[in-house]
Amino acid sequence: MWRLPINIIRYLFMLRVTGSLVTLSDYPALELSLVLGNAIANRLPASQARPWRKAAALWDQHGLGPQYLKKGLTSLPEVDWPIETVILFYPGKRSYGFDELICWELKLLGDSADHDMFLEIIMPALEEACTTVDSRWRFPQGLWGKAGIQAVYVARGLHWEPLVQQGQLDLGYKAGPTQWAEGLDFDSCAGLAFDRLTWITPFHLESPGADLQYPQDPARPSPNRAPTLRQLYDAFVARVSSLILNKRHPSDTFWNLLTKQDQLSLEAALERSSRVRLSSKAFKAGRTQMPEAFFGMQRFAPVIPQVIVPLLGLGSIIHLGRHTHLGQGAFYLDSSFS
Repeated sequence: MWRLPINIIRYLFMLRVTGSLVTLSDYPALELSLVLGNAIANRLPASQARPWRKAAALWDQHGLGPQYLKKGLTSLPEVDWPIETVILFYPGKRSYGFDELICWELKLLGDSADHDMFLEIIMPALEEACTTVDSRWRFPQGLWGKAGIQAVYVARGLHWEPLVQQGQLDLGYKAGPTQWAEGLDFDSCAGLAFDRLTWITPFHLESPGADLQYPQDPARPSPNRAPTLRQLYDAFVARVSSLILNKRHPSDTFWNLLTKQDQLSLEAALERSSRVRLSSKAFKAGRTQMPEAFFGMQRFAPVIPQVIVPLLGLGSIIHLGRHTHLGQGAFYLDSSFS
């Protein structure tokens, strides 16, 4: 079931701090989106830069321009880059000293999974942002202008292959949009008894524009608002449809992407999932300047139906729900029996 024709290129960055002290903002993915998006727009011809500048203008309309880095985040609008991307900062500390490494991942998805575009547009813009102090992004202990690209790796299945080492780019390396899946076998995980799902970034599985549901009140997370397996499935269908079909299609269109055997297996799994309940949860709120941010673990009983495990395995890579550009909707499966 996981062998859907999804194009993905995953880049793992290691930025080396060149200043005495750097402190990441409460929402580093948003910070990077703002800074790098503007740097990309500045390097493009006027016609190509137009959609990037339009996105930057929308950020400004919501009060999320350069001033965000100084005063903090108060809202999170539905504003993305013109290309389908995910910016995922790995969980870790916020403050870094000289010569320390900051790790984050950039995923190019769907029609945007283009290695040449990455080399010609994104990499030069990032190098400029890391080494050039732009007054718009200057603030105490800020990252920009105080870092260098130490290394970049590209995912091939479960392995990371070097693209940049010691600051040197391998121009002969060609990253393909399907190599992320080489050697991955989500079906082999179906024999394991998974009963826990842990969100490592905030999650919102409802459609854009809808009222927040998971949870509704940022001050009081509710165990009843953790997503059910059916809600996870619906979010997966919406995400896959947007990546493969370029827009949200009805589930029957997604259904036609599956083999007959997968259709029958999924029908049975969805029926069984209605009997799987949420047995416990442990959510926690994010920092006060990161609204709508909840992380944590939810446990199902009985275990997650085996045929749904490959589907969720793929969902963990492409992220589910809203604000995926900013890394939201990232999770992993595990078992309380091990």
